[in-house]
Parts: sequence; C-alpha cells; structure tokens
Amino acid sequence: LTSGPQILVGSSMGGWLMFLVALERPERIAGLLGTGTAVDAFVNLFRSLSDEVKEDVARKGTLHYATQSSDTGYFTLSYSFLQDAEKHSILQKPIPVRCPVRMLHGLDDASVPWHRPVQVAEQLESSDVSVILRTQGGHVLRDGESLKQIVAIVYELIRSITGKIGRA
Repeated sequence: LTSGPQILVGSSMGGWLMFLVALERPERIAGLLGTGTAVDAFVNLFRSLSDEVKEDVARKGTLHYATQSSDTGYFTLSYSFLQDAEKHSILQKPIPVRCPVRMLHGLDDASVPWHRPVQVAEQLESSDVSVILRTQGGHVLRDGESLKQIVAIVYELIRSITGKIGRA
C-alpha cells in the first residue's frame, strides 16, 4: 500500500493501534501522533471490574460499556475482544518505540483520563516525546482549533523527520 517511512495518526483506540503497528514494523514508522490515545483502555476497564461482573461477562459473552463516545450511549464489547486486548497490553513494561511521538489530549475527555498519555510517555523509549494537554476539548478533538493544532503537529513531525517541508 505504501512505501518509505510513515507517520501514523491515531485517535482513541486508533492511538493504541498505531503503537502496536510501530512495535510490529519499527523500520517503517517515522513518527506517531495520537489524540485521546486509549492505550490499554479496555484492558484497564476489564481489570477494574469485580470478579462477579467478569464472570457474568464471560458467561454472556459481552460487556455493555457506558460511554459518551457512542450515539447509543454504550459500546458492546465481546468477551473474546477483551481477552485479545489483554494480549496487546503495552503499559506493563518499557515500550520500545524510538521514533518521535506526539500525543494531544483534551482535559475534558470523559472516556480516557488525561494522565493516560503521560503514562504512555513515561514508558516510551523514544527521547523525542511530547504530551500536549488542551484545556478545552474532550475525547474527540474535532473543533477548529484542535484540527489546526493536529495539522501543525503533523507538519512539525514531517519537518523534524525530513527537514524539507515548509509550513502551509
């Protein structure tokens, strides 16, 4: 699909997935930008449940997770998804990602706590990591100022990697 170095951009669970891709194909990844990065979010959710609720989820095969990020007010997560998520947990040890990483996060995010990208940053082996906290903004950063900031960060990553692109 692509060739050469890539900058991956991921939002929410996509932010978790971009880290998994960077771990799997480090030679292809030149930089990462995550917004509302939900690394290990479902793992932490499942771990926080009581044993009784975990047994109920295992028996029924699903968990209804209340969220403001869905039009229905909840996500339905399968038990097999939660088990698979556990296999892809990355916050328990150093994260061997060495490319530049930027994480943008809204302080009003009700889905992923603002300290999650800080946790991720602390685990990363990269020496070029920035966590940017927006005082205005929730989980989905789609307002005009957030989008301008996302574009500016992508340009900054491109410049730092190639040194060849000017600001649009």
